[in-house]
Amino acid sequence: MLIAGGGIAGLAAALALARQGRSSVVLEQAASFREIGAGVQLGPNALRRLTALGLRDQVEAVVSWPQQVLMRDALSGKVLNRLPLDADFRQRYREGYATIHRADLLSLLLQACRERPLQIDLRNNLRVETISEAGDRVRVTDQHGRPHEGEALIGADGLWSRVRAHVIDDQAPRFSGDVALRALIANDMQAREVTLWMGPHLHVVAYPVRRGAFLNLVAISQYPSGGGLRGWETPAPQQTLERFQGQHSELSALLQQVPGWTAWPLLDRDPVRHWSRGRVGLIGDAAHPSLQYLAQGACLALEDAVALAQLLADPLGAGTPQAAFTRLAEQRHARAARMVRTTRRLARVYHASGPLRWGRNLTLGLMPTRLTREMMAWIYDH
Repeated sequence: MLIAGGGIAGLAAALALARQGRSSVVLEQAASFREIGAGVQLGPNALRRLTALGLRDQVEAVVSWPQQVLMRDALSGKVLNRLPLDADFRQRYREGYATIHRADLLSLLLQACRERPLQIDLRNNLRVETISEAGDRVRVTDQHGRPHEGEALIGADGLWSRVRAHVIDDQAPRFSGDVALRALIANDMQAREVTLWMGPHLHVVAYPVRRGAFLNLVAISQYPSGGGLRGWETPAPQQTLERFQGQHSELSALLQQVPGWTAWPLLDRDPVRHWSRGRVGLIGDAAHPSLQYLAQGACLALEDAVALAQLLADPLGAGTPQAAFTRLAEQRHARAARMVRTTRRLARVYHASGPLRWGRNLTLGLMPTRLTREMMAWIYDH
């Protein structure tokens, strides 16, 4: 099996396949396997997949376990709602809620893959250029003109997937109009919660990573000209930083601790029903990229990887890679499409101003804990 992309989706797929007795070749275009970015929130659905991949002990060693999720107004500082991540939460969802540095998650997956050298062949500095099928084989040529062959090709190469162009004839990713700034700072205040600050035309998320030693910050604001930004490591334009001025003193003090921000545009794609063509299929952001407002991108990638491996291993199920790819989309399309549409709506809720802001704050303030917890059931029960 060929896998294009050595990020979270690709390495999880390789490991899931190996645990089912299948070998794979991972083609990563970067010179080394590394994950940029900072934090990842691991809901119960993601933690269950990491357990299925045999990584639970390793995860426990590096994650943080926030005590609650706080929703606050960015102007007034008022706590609008709180979701305890306590025993009741764990009982309801049969799992906890963790936060992790993205590089730590990738390292866990990478180490697990390296421990299976006879099943997982990791190859760097190889970009997919052409894809062709002949009989029961898929051939990929890289930028050096070298061929790579396998029984199928999994496109796990992210938002700007080159494999997707072979599978789906669609447009470039859609720019949402929002830009995210990210930073990692020392957690000097020993924060032990996920905090969502919501303000007019912006929001900020803060949570601990690396067992609480650092605080991951993501600050998102409307910035219509930000669609031209590329990558995760572009220095933040001054105009975006100015948009966060005038917030509550506690939030302003937090943001002022950051020595430098990097920026990236928030993009997604309209949902599609078919994620495959013949023996070539897509998973993760290559198949169904959504905006970050539910913190589920990496979680869905882990779900895809485990589900695909299970379909390929089911003796009474898919059987062939073509059938497995088809069934994967049939099983997961509705969930992925709901994620895309929900995150688009949340952008309006998080960034509300005027009467809509007051209505949002009133609604959240009246919402009981049980209802807040149950609102996430469609995500976490999976």
